Amino acid sequence: MRITRHWLKTAAGRTVHYRRCGAGPAVVLMHGSPQSCWALQPLMREVAARGFTAFSFDTPGNGESDPLTGERLLTADYARAFAEVADLLGLK
Repeated sequence: MRITRHWLKTAAGRTVHYRRCGAGPAVVLMHGSPQSCWALQPLMREVAARGFTAFSFDTPGNGESDPLTGERLLTADYARAFAEVADLLGLK
């Protein structure tokens, strides 16, 4: 199954890299840290083979995604960044 690569810009101008595979309801996969969505490609293919669209994002500052700005980042900052990307892609 083919995995495609994509980049998007957030409202703040941060570049986010993600991969997509399959068709059907969305399933978002999160990579470990410090890794990138590259590591999830075998799992993405398995998810897509079961009738889903697999999405995997490079988390901020990993892979090809720009880091978040700020002196002391909290888990909530990363959660907001993830929610913004999901919203930009129309994921529920």
